[in-house]
Amino acid sequence: MASALPPIDSPASRRHRQMRRLKDQLAKYMIGFGGLGVIAAVALIFIYLLYVVFPLFLSGSMEVDARYQTPAHSNSQTLLLAMEEQAEIAVRFDNTGTSTFFNTHDGSIIKSVEVELPPGAEIISFAAADPQTRIVAYGLDDGSVVVVRHNYKVSYPNDVRTITPFIDYPMGEEPMVIDELERPLTRLAIQDGEEMAMIVAMTDDGELLVSSGEKEVSFLDDA
Repeated sequence: MASALPPIDSPASRRHRQMRRLKDQLAKYMIGFGGLGVIAAVALIFIYLLYVVFPLFLSGSMEVDARYQTPAHSNSQTLLLAMEEQAEIAVRFDNTGTSTFFNTHDGSIIKSVEVELPPGAEIISFAAADPQTRIVAYGLDDGSVVVVRHNYKVSYPNDVRTITPFIDYPMGEEPMVIDELERPLTRLAIQDGEEMAMIVAMTDDGELLVSSGEKEVSFLDDA
């Protein structure tokens, strides 16, 4: 019975053996490159993890990005400096009741707002609540307190993000009477929680006064 396979020395057999050797070589190199690729991937993952973790072992550092004169500094004392969350606009509160918003990059003044005080009243103390609330309070020489909040409105005119700073009065524009005897409030502290706000003040003769109130939320108010 004749064999179905071609003779070993036939051209067809030689072509078959050459093709098989070529496939074996290709498989060898592909497996080798695949192994090297896996090793390279693991090495890159290790390098990335090292890149992320290594700074944790270094000491922190900061660089000065800008230097300029304090905005609206003439004849006034800085009571507080604060920034909005994007760190593009800062605000300076001074002892005259002026809130000055300025650009953090170059110090240029964006807006100045005068806090509404009773006629003839003088600011003699100042306090800031938790920075997240953005609330500050002025203690006056007539025993009252004015509470204000630096706020920021974000808009997108022509698809450009614009931050507009402003001052509002979260506890009303009228000063809050803390001491009915109208003694000057020489020390002041304020905190504003989710359900209650509290003010602690010290009069010029050393008496401590504590004032607190629960918040009422209006469902008709969008603020």
